[in-house]
Amino acid sequence: MVTSAVNASAPALDKPEAVVYTDVAIVGGGPGGLAAAAALSRVLDPSVRIQVFEAARAYSEAGAGVGMHINGLMACEAIHPSIAHTLYDKACYSLCSYQYNDVTGQRNAGGTLAVDRLGQMDATGHCQALMYWNDVREALYEHLPDPGMVQFGWRAAACQALDAAEQELLSGGTGAAAGADGAAPAAAALPWAQQPHRYELRMTRQRAGGSLGGGGAALAAADDGKEAVAMAAAASGEELVVRAKVVIGADGYFSRIRRELLGGSPPVFSGVVMWRGSFTAEELRTGAVPLPAAAFGAGASDRAASHRWTPAGSGAFPGPGGRVLLLFLAQSGDGVGAWYLQNSAKAVQEAGVEFPPAGAGGGVGGLAGPVALARGLAANSHLPPDVQALLAATAPERVTEHGLYVQPLDSVKQGSWTRGHVVLIGDAAHAAPPDGQGANLAIEDAVVLADVARRHGGMLGPQVFAEWEALRQPRVKDILGDTKYPFPNRNKCIQASYFAPLWVPGDAGLPTSLPADASSSSSSSSSSSSSSGGQLPSMAALLEWSRRTSRSIVERRLAEVAARGAAPEQPPGQAQAAAPAVVAAAAAAAPGARDVAGGGR
Repeated sequence: MVTSAVNASAPALDKPEAVVYTDVAIVGGGPGGLAAAAALSRVLDPSVRIQVFEAARAYSEAGAGVGMHINGLMACEAIHPSIAHTLYDKACYSLCSYQYNDVTGQRNAGGTLAVDRLGQMDATGHCQALMYWNDVREALYEHLPDPGMVQFGWRAAACQALDAAEQELLSGGTGAAAGADGAAPAAAALPWAQQPHRYELRMTRQRAGGSLGGGGAALAAADDGKEAVAMAAAASGEELVVRAKVVIGADGYFSRIRRELLGGSPPVFSGVVMWRGSFTAEELRTGAVPLPAAAFGAGASDRAASHRWTPAGSGAFPGPGGRVLLLFLAQSGDGVGAWYLQNSAKAVQEAGVEFPPAGAGGGVGGLAGPVALARGLAANSHLPPDVQALLAATAPERVTEHGLYVQPLDSVKQGSWTRGHVVLIGDAAHAAPPDGQGANLAIEDAVVLADVARRHGGMLGPQVFAEWEALRQPRVKDILGDTKYPFPNRNKCIQASYFAPLWVPGDAGLPTSLPADASSSSSSSSSSSSSSGGQLPSMAALLEWSRRTSRSIVERRLAEVAARGAAPEQPPGQAQAAAPAVVAAAAAAAPGARDVAGGGR
């Protein structure tokens, strides 16, 4: 963990009508926002105050898994190796993926896909794996120099740029000092302490359980934002004013920062509706979650695989708008199982399920809980009964529903992600399909931004943001623009990934010495080893150590999965026989019921 004075004197944010001054305001506390806070903390002066404002009152268990790929894990390693090591240790691994007909439930002949993870590590130093969404957030959150950097329960309701006179007044009249020629230097070139506060963000307090992030339905309902601000303030009774020198928008699909500070257009609805859910390893062990007999009839070996249900003849990847159900299981004593379900909005409506649900701001906010689960079951009644039973047994508080929105790639151009001292990252800049690259690219954004800032002496501003944007836009287009299996251009870009490490030898959590013959030794821990007073290991040696550590973790986890696949099948729980009743009870909730709870992913 990096230690610094960041936010050491940050004012408490619990009082209504509070006004907070900060150097860098990051709006959105998902993986992108947290990665930005962690990465920038490594390259900015420790006196620079960074604060993250997250709409959710706390990180919840809602949602499911996210596919972390070579690029995302390599970016995590660039922030600090321990982040990547933690994620590899917590990941869900499968030896292969089976494919099924999503109506009959029959396993498709020749539909088995395998991933050569160790081959990927040989080639790049990293491999892909499924992570539980909350584990990604937690790993990044725990690496912040001060957890108090994240202020929970605050959603941006309105944003504006302050004019020059007001900026100087709010900054105590500390105008730019005249240079030798009598001219004042540009404010962006001044030390952080002398820069003006350029932006005002009005935040509203969110009610407990009232947000999942990503742009709220009520706030999106009014185009000019004024009605939305009044609605949110009335609902919460608290308001916070944040004045910042730099703003980073990591606030998802319907980014308030994008709309109000950059004049950007909202994302486009793709015509796809998504549901996500998860369950615990204990629920799997006890049979509380009944596993589909057609998929798990071979016994324990099927627990070492992931599973994919698609329409007949669609192949393993039915396309951006096709229906699909993915299921991943926890493979060891800890962790979760996760599922992802998607269908077209047209099919959802034809099934008698209202979409967008009334009061959800055009589908912006999304749903959570029992209503989301009931709607998912009703909209996907084509699934085999035993598959529906698995979904129905998911704890409702861990189920979400969202419409899928994307930013058209032809709208990506220089200046579309940044203006002045504002920059967008992640879904706020380039909302993507739910193939994992949304989270991976958001973490990439943060790491590259920190690297460019470091090369500019630890500053953030128009020049840094323009340089960052010029680096990011071609790569994002190359990766997100390749949507057809087997994704040759995307895979080429991902496998060629490189991110300059933001850490240096001697940082906390890194070994202070390595074995003389490092190639013959591997470690499964990222903790420091004792130093004998000699020279610190080089960057190259530490990077090699990190890759060896990651590989040893993956080898151990894959061995656990293989052993699980060879183990005798455990007797199912009583819940297996009761599955149809579970489906009926969950589907009994009216499909049109509306429990709007905010969007995001």
